[in-house]
Amino acid sequence: YGITLQKKGAAAATLLLQKLKKDTVNYQLNESEMNQLGYEFMGAENPYHMPERHLYPQALETFKLNTMLFPSSWNAFDSYGEALRKAGQLVKSAQMYRHSLRLNPDNQGGKKALQELKALKKNDPQE
Repeated sequence: YGITLQKKGAAAATLLLQKLKKDTVNYQLNESEMNQLGYEFMGAENPYHMPERHLYPQALETFKLNTMLFPSSWNAFDSYGEALRKAGQLVKSAQMYRHSLRLNPDNQGGKKALQELKALKKNDPQE
């Protein structure tokens, strides 16, 4: 999925994922692995130290897909919120963090992120 997303785009990667999901003998869809792939696209710390550049469009697509595949996962929405924030999409980021908190009210990282986003909004001269 990750290589296809990077080289051929979101539509081709989605088609591949749909095909892989049907092959339950050889392929197991895993929320944690999808999440890790999203962070790897962001260029975050990972065991392979790749990619060297930040691939935010691919990261956002991966995290978004993870929320669709695992809609009851607070962590999937939290991670998507983080990626949106790093990509500068602050309104959408706050929406994802709020959804994450609805799924897990004890998510301290999500609470902190929302407070930081509110502070950024207050200090934004365009507001």
